[in-house]
Amino acid sequence: MLEILYCWKNQLTSLPELPNTLGELSCCHNQLTELPKLPDSLYNLECEHNKLTLLPKLSKNLVNLFCSNNKLTYLPDLPDNLELLSCNNNQLTILPYLPENIKYVMCNNNKLTMLLNFPNNIKDFICKNNNLIKKNTNI
Repeated sequence: MLEILYCWKNQLTSLPELPNTLGELSCCHNQLTELPKLPDSLYNLECEHNKLTLLPKLSKNLVNLFCSNNKLTYLPDLPDNLELLSCNNNQLTILPYLPENIKYVMCNNNKLTMLLNFPNNIKDFICKNNNLIKKNTNI
């Protein structure tokens, strides 16, 4: 029963259907343009340095999401359990609603113009080289 899949630094253009037992997927530094349906058991997703233009629906158990250095223009809804979001170097214009549990957000080098919310539990929020305009007085 497969629980961890690391397939870094290949020339993969697709992944097969993922088993429901998978907790960690690390498929960085490939040529992926899309990901298959993600299992509900997934708590760690690392898909940096690919050619992804969108992400599938995220597992409700996801704690860490690393999706930097792709071609993403938006992110799907973020699960309530998410604690870390790294989405640097994409084409994002807005971040989805950030869950209250989130502690770390890194979103440098995108095209962000605004934030929908700013949870109280955030410890580090790094958002350089964007076009943010302060809209929310709580930020």
